[in-house]
Amino acid sequence: MITTRERIRISELLTGLRRGREVDPVDLFEGVLPLDVRHCVLMNQGKAAFEQIVLAAGLQRSRILFPAFFPDDFVGVMRKYEITPVFVDVEPDTYHIDVRRITGSQLQGTRALVALHTFGLPFDGPMIRAFCDEHGLVMIEDCARALGASRAGALAGSFGHYALFSLPKCTPVRQGGIALSEKPLHANLRAASIGPTGFLHALTLVKFPLTSFVERGAYSLLADTPLYPREVGNYDPLPTRKFDRLGVVMLAGFMPHYQDAVAAKRRCAMRLREALQPKGFVFQADTGDHLYTAVAVEPPDGYDADDLKQYLVDHGVKASAMWRGALGVSRLAHTAWGAGAEDSPVALGLSKRLIQLPVSRFQTPAETAKIVSLCTGFVSA
Repeated sequence: MITTRERIRISELLTGLRRGREVDPVDLFEGVLPLDVRHCVLMNQGKAAFEQIVLAAGLQRSRILFPAFFPDDFVGVMRKYEITPVFVDVEPDTYHIDVRRITGSQLQGTRALVALHTFGLPFDGPMIRAFCDEHGLVMIEDCARALGASRAGALAGSFGHYALFSLPKCTPVRQGGIALSEKPLHANLRAASIGPTGFLHALTLVKFPLTSFVERGAYSLLADTPLYPREVGNYDPLPTRKFDRLGVVMLAGFMPHYQDAVAAKRRCAMRLREALQPKGFVFQADTGDHLYTAVAVEPPDGYDADDLKQYLVDHGVKASAMWRGALGVSRLAHTAWGAGAEDSPVALGLSKRLIQLPVSRFQTPAETAKIVSLCTGFVSA
């Protein structure tokens, strides 16, 4: 039997096949990217976008400020271009970089600052841009999960000198990245590459009849055999390629429905917040403009986050840990760059306490109620 989810995805794929041959991919992002004030280049990964920004801004062998609560996605680029990350603790409610904590010694010799719209919550762009301008820093927005997010009417990607997006975190594509810049960005990109493994990977993102059986087999084939595509690692330099046509097809079908998908995820997230906050669960701040491309939550005091995650997984909920290896408080940061986890106590706490709860545009109220019931049962046991 074909479910609503599968019917919608099949319809979107067919639309994409029809539109994808005639549309300029950049035009698909009208209304969710600040295309009127920024130049835009599509490529194969968000990491590739960061690499092109490093080259365009001349940041090789530079010191760059990063939030301590940050994934390890850019380690390969850092190593390739001898970048020294300088980690700054984050705000406990928003998880954004806390520029008030930046010291004079951290600024000395530093040339840029990366600010992350963490989990889709937009940061105060004008304030951070003013800080960067005051101290002569290149501002790079990491908008990986913030496609279409806005703050005070301004879209994410319009605050920094540069910005980058990771399309798989917001859209149903297997890979894809976007770089934005105030000036034209002349990216040196190799030809796009898909191959059989890329095609199999894409199939797992298209929902179709017998979905659980087919997806399970495809994921097993990709993740548990040498067929897994190797251009996904974080610690090695990656080929920087053009965005492939398969991705264009998938986006051409999906992007007309993007705002509806975001609204549906927000409704799921708000149901979770409204039910679990009174039980002592702690959510990321929300000023009304959170996209909820990821929903992060801390269990009540006295309860172990990893135990809760495992309890949910054991009962069929796809919960996951959130950045247990947050880069700024990791062993790698200590050994490679001398960063001390004790210097970023908020990031350290978040890296131990956060789990991610699933939200989807196809998630039903009953599925959300199941998550609430399990979380409540866990803390009541």
